[in-house]
Amino acid sequence: NSYQFANRTNVDSNALADDFMTWDQKRFNEETRKLYAASLEQAVLLQNTDISSISEILSYEGKKSGLRPTLYDFLAHRAIEFYSNGSDNDEIGTDEFEVNSPEFFNIGTNFSSFKITAPRNFYGTYEALLVYQNLVDFRTKKNDIPALIELELKRLDNIYENSISPDKEELLLNSYNELANKYTSNGAVAEVYFKIAQIINGKGVVTDSNGVETNNHKKALELCETTIKKYPSTDGATNCEALKTSIQNPILSIINEDFLIPNKAFKASLNYKNTALIYCKIISIGANENLGSKGSSKDIIKNINGKKIIKSWSQALPNLNDFKNH
Repeated sequence: NSYQFANRTNVDSNALADDFMTWDQKRFNEETRKLYAASLEQAVLLQNTDISSISEILSYEGKKSGLRPTLYDFLAHRAIEFYSNGSDNDEIGTDEFEVNSPEFFNIGTNFSSFKITAPRNFYGTYEALLVYQNLVDFRTKKNDIPALIELELKRLDNIYENSISPDKEELLLNSYNELANKYTSNGAVAEVYFKIAQIINGKGVVTDSNGVETNNHKKALELCETTIKKYPSTDGATNCEALKTSIQNPILSIINEDFLIPNKAFKASLNYKNTALIYCKIISIGANENLGSKGSSKDIIKNINGKKIIKSWSQALPNLNDFKNH
């Protein structure tokens, strides 16, 4: 409901200071931040409070998988969500906090011990990172690997989104690889391998200065297959299955010229992926007939198949088995 008071002017009257009905957006943000910070003050008590004792009255991400095992995890993640989505710069004028160092991509204690500094009264991303540091330190000491991996992946996504480094994708990939190597014996690491495969696949096919081609689609596919085999029945394996299907999916599209001259050859552009053979046919339709104007896809196909065939043929395509568009 923030839109209802987003344009309110600031009220300085002491008599109205405690009346939240008079607060502007800035005051609401300030008070909310104070409450989130207060919710984490009794850290030791919260860290020793099993979430199962109150889980019946809570709804939160990771509830079924046990990735928020303590009340501290629950409250810290809730605070991070608020800080990450809030206003970053309410007080500090022209000074800005920037995620500009490779150390932000550190893993485990190398991140939690990293000194993060910001101008006075900086909010938002800075606050979220401080909570992340405390949470990573806590999870690392507890050695709860699934909860720690899920936390690190969420944090790295946040770092990547806010980083201004031109090399942030490589830094992210290095962090993923460090996580994967460190926790390779735990099934939760399958999600890390999925993240790695996503980045690799996104690089496509690259040719270096010497003309040597690297097919990253194939590398991503191999990683997905290895992950599925090594970590079956995990969320990461399921995601790898989806990525594998995406890489292997056949794609076919044809674009022809807008205006065709009767009885004259015309040009057409064929784009395809993972397709070795196509079947073509030319049918006869009325001058004003639009085959795709009515009905479902099945109805349209049925209508097309019912038309008189003028010519039909098949066309083999170069089967390069490279999983890229041609």
